[in-house]
Amino acid sequence: MRIRDRCPDCGLELNRGEGFFLGPMVINYGIAVFGFVVPCIILWASGVLAGAWAAGIAISSCLILPIALYRVSWSLWLMTYFWFLPERLPANSAMIHDRLSE
Repeated sequence: MRIRDRCPDCGLELNRGEGFFLGPMVINYGIAVFGFVVPCIILWASGVLAGAWAAGIAISSCLILPIALYRVSWSLWLMTYFWFLPERLPANSAMIHDRLSE
C-alpha cells in the first residue's frame, strides 16, 4: 500500500508532500460511494435488491474497492494534478522558462 517516491525512469517526484494523499482518498471515496453505494440504495428503494443484499454489497465495496483501486486512484490523482498544473512537470517547467526568457 505504498507508491514510489520517484519515477524510476524519469525521476519525477510522485509523492508531492504532506496532504497529497488526500486526492487519491477523494477519488476512492467517490468511486465507492457514487459507483456502488448510491446504486445499491436506489436498487433497494426500487425493490430490486433486498435490504440485506444492498447493505452487504455497499459495505463490501467500501472495504474492498479502496484496496483494489489504490494505485489506480493515485494515477488518476497525478493525472488530474498535472492537468491543472502542467508547469510542475520538469519538462514543462524548462520549456516555460525558455519561452519566458525569449
